[in-house]
Amino acid sequence: MKYFNILLLTAAFSMNVSFAVDDPEMRRREILFIQAFKQCTPEGLHKSGNALFRQGKFDEAKTKYSEALGFTLFSEKKRGDCLGKMGIIYSIQNKIDEAIEQFTKLLALPEFHKFDIQDRVDYHLLLAEAYCIKNNIPSAITQYKVALGMSSAFNGRTQYCLKVMDMIKAQESQASNANNKF
Repeated sequence: MKYFNILLLTAAFSMNVSFAVDDPEMRRREILFIQAFKQCTPEGLHKSGNALFRQGKFDEAKTKYSEALGFTLFSEKKRGDCLGKMGIIYSIQNKIDEAIEQFTKLLALPEFHKFDIQDRVDYHLLLAEAYCIKNNIPSAITQYKVALGMSSAFNGRTQYCLKVMDMIKAQESQASNANNKF
């Protein structure tokens, strides 16, 4: 009987129908079930992850995002947001290889080109910075160039990309000169 009630409540939730109109206790249970059910959907997990992210509870947020990514029926935009936030969390936790992996997965999404341009620029910059930390300068420069190519509408980001690329080139030049002296 218990499973039948859960099945009815699930059907009611999906059809926006209430079976407990006259019974306040049953209505309260129905509302609790619906709230719990919503938290188990990819959208609910994504929303919970965002709340935990804002609170600085990064490990818990990462768990929620991972659970949400386990669903096949999940919007590409929210999938991208989960991957991006996980990349940020890994960066904060100084797990740079994992951050690079998440940002790379995000940039490889088929719908990434449809994301907000400012978000796309920011994710390329985050990936570039992760590559710099790993001392993978060629990959960092590639990401900075991509961000620079998209950031013409964002003068501050354009200036940032140019400054960073100049610093990287200066560092490479110093390293090259030091090697040539021997």
